[in-house]
Amino acid sequence: MTAVAIIQARMGSSRLPGKVLMDLSGPCSLERTARAAAAARGVDRVAIATSRAAGDDAIAEWCASRGIACHRGPEDDVLARYVVAARAENAGIVLRITADCPFLDPEVVSSVLLLLKLSKADYAANTDPPSWPDGLDCEAMLASALFDADREAERPSDREHVTPFIRHNRGRFRVENLIGPWTGLADERWTLDTPADLAFLRAVAAHLPVDRPAVLSEVLEVLERHPELRRLNAGQIHNEGLALSIRKEIGRPVSTKAGRSAALRTRFRSLASDEGPVLTHGDGALVWDADGNEYVDLTGGDPPALLGHRAPAVDRAIRRQLIEGVSVGSANRLFGELAEELVAILPAIETIRFGRSRSEVLADAAGTARATTGRRQVLWVGPAGLGIPGATTVDGAAAEAALQGDDVAAVMIDGLALYSAPGDPAGLAAAARRAGAIVVLDESMTWPRTGFGGAHGALGVGCDLICLAGALGGGLSLAALGGARRLMAAVHEHRSGGGDGAAAAAGLASLQVARVNDVPARLAQAGTRLEAELAKLGGWESASKFIRFAGPPAWRTLVTSDHPAMNKVELAAIIVTGLREHGVHLRAAHGVTAAHGENEIGRVLWAYEQVLTRIEQLGAGGSSKAGRG
Repeated sequence: MTAVAIIQARMGSSRLPGKVLMDLSGPCSLERTARAAAAARGVDRVAIATSRAAGDDAIAEWCASRGIACHRGPEDDVLARYVVAARAENAGIVLRITADCPFLDPEVVSSVLLLLKLSKADYAANTDPPSWPDGLDCEAMLASALFDADREAERPSDREHVTPFIRHNRGRFRVENLIGPWTGLADERWTLDTPADLAFLRAVAAHLPVDRPAVLSEVLEVLERHPELRRLNAGQIHNEGLALSIRKEIGRPVSTKAGRSAALRTRFRSLASDEGPVLTHGDGALVWDADGNEYVDLTGGDPPALLGHRAPAVDRAIRRQLIEGVSVGSANRLFGELAEELVAILPAIETIRFGRSRSEVLADAAGTARATTGRRQVLWVGPAGLGIPGATTVDGAAAEAALQGDDVAAVMIDGLALYSAPGDPAGLAAAARRAGAIVVLDESMTWPRTGFGGAHGALGVGCDLICLAGALGGGLSLAALGGARRLMAAVHEHRSGGGDGAAAAAGLASLQVARVNDVPARLAQAGTRLEAELAKLGGWESASKFIRFAGPPAWRTLVTSDHPAMNKVELAAIIVTGLREHGVHLRAAHGVTAAHGENEIGRVLWAYEQVLTRIEQLGAGGSSKAGRG
């Protein structure tokens, strides 16, 4: 198939007018980019795609003077411009490159193209997730995939940025990504988008050859010799244009195509799961299903990912550990480093034992309490159904009554119950200790969302053992039991042990990033703001009689009561289903992450507004079936 590199070029932007033809101490940005694309192995020819706007006549004239094909299309539809160029060039494979990449490396372009061919993918890139310098971006796709996107993509951001429709319809298109060879490359900014970028690129270009394209190692060598140059364009936002495009779409109806997701659910009959969408991938605060529908993810991840999906630091740590092996056991350096971090921030913990799941370490905690006290009864204060061997689920009052006897080995309290259970959790813990029982706090859902000291630290609840899971593994399954050495030395049949190295690497990286950026404070702020803005929406005042949220700000659980038009279970289903139909993936809580920003919160509020309207209609006598609103 003929492979055509099509370079996207416009004369200017609001931030840097006339940018592509401005001097870079030699060849301009467009010429450098075109040279690099033409030098890439496997590229048959190069063409330019620009708009029909009069301001872009200079680009057409530039192309004519150099014998380069120039194809012009709609000013406000970049995807359509690419289709015009691809059809005119009779391309079988299209490489998308932008003219703001003057340091584009031909070897990187060749590698992306080779990846597309060898993997028999529909689309391959080096941008998703980012692991190369911003400015070495290259995407290769089958022309047929590009034409499909042109026929079906409706969102303005999909058409402006050309490839999101392909990248996010992974139930339909096979997508591959080329990972950069060195850690930290994604922090480099070599693109031309602002005056600061222009100053940086001019300064670096003065040290590069002018008669051929520069390669990655040459640019890095210049920056090693002159590290001060990086300060010229430091502190700018990556992919700011895409974020601005998406912000404009808040309030626009969300596509909820159905077909592949339902077919996959039928195909995966052996998989026991809820009735939510069949998801294909996630990024930051977003997830996509097999039909290409995009959702703001308020599930928190499964397992929870404190920093959001595909956090760069976490991904890098996992990739490094994959090289070392994942089944190396918990007596290794990474688990030791993670344990030291946890002991430093959780005063009640002197030593830690790792496991693979929440249920495993809860069973370990129950066994430790029984072995230490010689008693048998274990009381669980929290939601039923966790399957702790021999435990009895009780409320706070029943737990205090049971403590009047002499056979309670442990009172185990769910961290979320510290915020929502009636009574005095701190008083219950104190009473348990006076009665000789072991107090176990399950901080699986609360740590470190509520703070690095956990919910018990924030609320002043004393404990003997702490169970951690959830966000501990940075999005991978990992759990831990911690406490005083004398307790942790107890021998019993349910002692947990294990955990894989990738989870330890992910958890350590996630915790370190969270500590540097005080992520718990950011989550509390986002959760508080979301609920405050929700209370301002039309329809909330009447709905709040039947809908409330319980728990800490970073993990507010949805609680419903009977509505005049439906019971509380039906109301909860209408909320969850309605939010999903309007682009918000939710189970029973607002699980915000560090990746939830202005765009995501705005989209959640818009979706709630549609659902509240629907609930008002039901209260006025409509059908109780969930609808679009």
